[in-house]
Amino acid sequence: MDEIKSDKISFFERFKRSIVDIPSYNFFVKESLGKGILYLLLLSLMVGVITSSVMSYKFKNYFESEARSFVIRAPEFEFKNGELDVQGDMPLKIDDYIIVDTTGSTDDSVLDAYNEGMLILKDKVIVKQSVVEKREFDFSSINDVEFNKQDAMKFIPEINKWISIFIVVFGIIFITLWIMISTMINALILGIAGIIISKVQKMNIQFGDIYKICIYAFTLPIVIDKLILGYAPIYIPYFNLVYYIIAGVYMYNAMDSYKRELEQ
Repeated sequence: MDEIKSDKISFFERFKRSIVDIPSYNFFVKESLGKGILYLLLLSLMVGVITSSVMSYKFKNYFESEARSFVIRAPEFEFKNGELDVQGDMPLKIDDYIIVDTTGSTDDSVLDAYNEGMLILKDKVIVKQSVVEKREFDFSSINDVEFNKQDAMKFIPEINKWISIFIVVFGIIFITLWIMISTMINALILGIAGIIISKVQKMNIQFGDIYKICIYAFTLPIVIDKLILGYAPIYIPYFNLVYYIIAGVYMYNAMDSYKRELEQ
C-alpha cells in the first residue's frame, strides 16, 4: 500500500493497514502510545457492538418463541391483589422443574427431590438454585399489579425489547472492556518476547515502540477470534496458541520493517 501522508488517518484505515500493510507499522510506531490505545479502544468497541448486537438478535428470537410457547401451554391464570389464581388440577408440573400449586396444599418440601427447581404458590415463588440454596419472592411487593394469561401474551414483545436492549448495552460495555484490557496485557507479554528478539538480533528498538507495534499486531487475531470463529462453524485446534503466533508474526515483521527504516 502507499505511504501514509497525513497524521489524520481514520480508524478504518488503521484497521485495514494493520492487517494488510506491514510498512504502515513504521508510521504507527512513531505516534504516541495514546493513539495506539485509542485505536485499541475503537477496535474493542467495534467488536463489542457487533458481538452484542448478534447476541441480542439471537436471544430476542429465542426468548419470544420460548416465552410464547410457555404461556400457551400454561393454564388460565389471574394475578390480582398480590395473589395468583391458576385454574386446573394441582399441583401442576411444567417442563419437569416448575411446580405450580395455588391451592395451599403444597409446600417447599416438594423441591427436595430436585437439585434445581421452582415452586409457584398463591402468594410467592420459591426458587431452588442448588442443593442448599432456596430463595423466595413474595407477591405482596407487587400487590398493585394485575394481569392474566392474555395480558402475559401481550407483555412478551415489550419484555423482549427491554431485555434485548439490556443485552446490547451490557454486552458492549463488558466486551469492549474485556477485549481492551486483555489485549493490553497480551501486548505486554508479546512485547517482552519482542524486546528479547530486538536484543538478540540487534534491532535496537525500544520496548515502548515494540508495545505500540504489538497493540496493532493483535488486530487480525481479535477479528478471527471474535468475529469469525465466534459465528462460523470453523474449529482451529490450539487457537489460543495460534492467536499469539499470528500476532507474533505481525510483530516480528513490523519490527524488521522498522529496523530497516532506522538503518536508512
